[in-house]
Amino acid sequence: MGDALLFANEKGAYTLADRGTYLSMQDKLPNLTILLGGNSLAENKDKSLLNPYGLLPVNPEKFPGVNAALADQFVKWILSPETQKIIGGYGADKFGQPLFYPNSKEYKATLPPAIALKITGKVGKEQGWTEADVKAQKTQDVKYTNSKGVTATYTGVPISELLALAVPAADAKTVEFVASDGFIAEASLADIQACKDCIVAFQADGGFNTVMPNFAKNQQVKNLIEMKLK
Repeated sequence: MGDALLFANEKGAYTLADRGTYLSMQDKLPNLTILLGGNSLAENKDKSLLNPYGLLPVNPEKFPGVNAALADQFVKWILSPETQKIIGGYGADKFGQPLFYPNSKEYKATLPPAIALKITGKVGKEQGWTEADVKAQKTQDVKYTNSKGVTATYTGVPISELLALAVPAADAKTVEFVASDGFIAEASLADIQACKDCIVAFQADGGFNTVMPNFAKNQQVKNLIEMKLK
């Protein structure tokens, strides 16, 4: 990876690199600029650019000669919250951000629930909810026919009621629906407030999407993370 970055810097070329290697070599790459993926993991809106690392212990049933017990001990150690915290801080003092990010299930279980949906912008009270918080609110079922002509029933929370909790400002006119990959769809605030069948629906694999009958197909947003009033 280091050779690829040096070559791209020399030739003025594009390349795909992992963030850690780029950060560790940045002083040798004056001609390169990050075009996609953001300047930090928090700014990366494209999940397809994430670069996870995994551990694959050798199966002792197929290879009896391996030290399976020690391999299992290593796996448990590196996935432990204590080790993951070390990984999460590595390089931060030198590069302003970690070279790697903790991601094990064991580590995540120690964290407080993450904010899954928020309302910002021209509001009196900014709102932020975990996925459990949203699912705990009053729900309703809505039928919606997608672009392929398939009709399905979705369960979710009325968008108008979520917006009411944020107390929209008097001069707020539009709502931006922001997806986790950075996609944004916009709709009239008045139209959304008047829509009784517009919901933030629960996705089967977690997260949310908008279901808004009688609105344009490109206003239906998957993996919704924010509603911004403007």
